[in-house]
Amino acid sequence: MRGAILAGLTLAAIPCRVASAAPPNDLRPAPAKIVGGSASETCAWPGVVALQSGGLCTGTLVHPRVVVYAAHCGTFHTEVLLGEDIAAPARAVETLTCERNSDLFAVSSMDYAYCLLAEPVEDLAITPPLFGCDEDLIEVGTPVTIVGFGDTTSEGPEQVGLKHEAQTEIVGYLTTIGIGGMGTGADAGDSGGPAFVELDDGSWRMLGLVSGGGGDGATVQYVPAPVTIAWIEDRTGIDLTPCHAGDGSWAPTPACEGFYVATEPGATWAEGCPSARSGPSERCGPPWTELEDLTPPSVAFVEPLDGDALPSAPIELDVLAAADDDGVGVAEVRLAIDGAPWLDAFGLASVDQVPPYRFEGVSLAEDGEHLLELEAVDWLGNRAVVGATIIVGDPGDETGEGTTDETETGATTSSEAMDDGDGACNCTSQPGAPALPGLAALVSLCLAGRLRRPGVA
Repeated sequence: MRGAILAGLTLAAIPCRVASAAPPNDLRPAPAKIVGGSASETCAWPGVVALQSGGLCTGTLVHPRVVVYAAHCGTFHTEVLLGEDIAAPARAVETLTCERNSDLFAVSSMDYAYCLLAEPVEDLAITPPLFGCDEDLIEVGTPVTIVGFGDTTSEGPEQVGLKHEAQTEIVGYLTTIGIGGMGTGADAGDSGGPAFVELDDGSWRMLGLVSGGGGDGATVQYVPAPVTIAWIEDRTGIDLTPCHAGDGSWAPTPACEGFYVATEPGATWAEGCPSARSGPSERCGPPWTELEDLTPPSVAFVEPLDGDALPSAPIELDVLAAADDDGVGVAEVRLAIDGAPWLDAFGLASVDQVPPYRFEGVSLAEDGEHLLELEAVDWLGNRAVVGATIIVGDPGDETGEGTTDETETGATTSSEAMDDGDGACNCTSQPGAPALPGLAALVSLCLAGRLRRPGVA
């Protein structure tokens, strides 16, 4: 046996924005690979991706712009690879930033990270993370499918880089989920790779992602998908659970459908991997198609307030907003400055899909009055706008005359469909650093609540 077994550890979360570096030998998680499985067909599990910076890992596309993987795989990934063979990928998608929840290189429920993609992958069927009422499926005996690009043999030279899958089951669950064993399991190169579970409508969810454990077909520990959601949503401002509110209650949106069911026979990457997709989900309550809402959401400034006087330019400030909707819930909040959409650090129109709604590092280069506008849109396209005028460079003026606040005259509304666009993260990618020698020997699987919208009763 080439991979040593390492028992799961319960470790406290550490704040994000840590530099990626090879860990000390005594903390390195144990290699694990998918053995006992078979090669995936073309376009099967299209959302399972490979990451190669500093070593091979596996990740899952859980949203058109978000890939989830293991924290111990580092943050230096400039692209993710789609397809079945990393030597000849079907696509390479650039990342804007990658960030990890913890710098603890050990088997742990905190061993998760994400990459924000530069462009959304909109033609592939998504497999979202398990959450809410579906969490009951995390129990011993639940059948799962594990997928990854890792080693596929328990003897001889490692064979990595080809997407493989295997059917196995949950064998234990404490803080991490024990999956596989008896000759079937993840191994080197499968770090961050998913375990999928099938729902009663035929669609799939990412139940967990590989952290570490024994190799060569032994049981491997997976991070439970539900524990990853709040932190990733907070960092990216993107809603990863379109069927549930932040507290796990049923709160379906128009995005609560169209999830991956199965790849159509003869599918190709050139065609966008045509797949059977689920209809509007009613697994835990009524589908979103039965919801009605003609009332716009409410939105207000928390900071700064209308009439606030700020120091002379150039200045940077954070804009905080409060938004609520008693119907289908708030889909997103947007910020405009002096009539133009505020662009984030990546040059994208800044959008926040989850509370607390905030826009960090808003820079103003000129003194004078500036009009800030917040637009809140609910999931059926109803809109509300509120404005606040701030004064830059004239802290002695406390009259507030000439300022504008649309909340005094009522929010503007519209039943038009929402503009296209996804949320974007205001964080920055981690600085690069070379992988240290011995990364291939990591004791890891890496080869060398917040309420967003009201629940439905």
